[in-house]
Amino acid sequence: MLDFRSSNDQHRPVMEALKLIERHKDSSNTYLPLGETIPLERVARKDWMEFAIFTPDKGPKRVMRTVYEACVFQALRERLRCKEIWVVGADKWRNPTTTSRMTSR
Repeated sequence: MLDFRSSNDQHRPVMEALKLIERHKDSSNTYLPLGETIPLERVARKDWMEFAIFTPDKGPKRVMRTVYEACVFQALRERLRCKEIWVVGADKWRNPTTTSRMTSR
């Protein structure tokens, strides 16, 4: 698995969402477990919320696992492209504060 990092606390919700996905990667459940802290703000776009959150006639609202995962990966993609989140050890998606070594030819 890739190791994602960010030095900006503003992107912590996406980082926490990735950890949540990792914890439940082997689950075949439709919904994320009740009692889990599920970051939605700054992770799921407002236009996806109606698909991600299921409101039953009785009982608490539930977050649909696969839709939530799609929201998280979309948010991750946006932040990778802006280098707000990076991949440890990657070249193209590396930490933007490190300098790259230029080789002369």
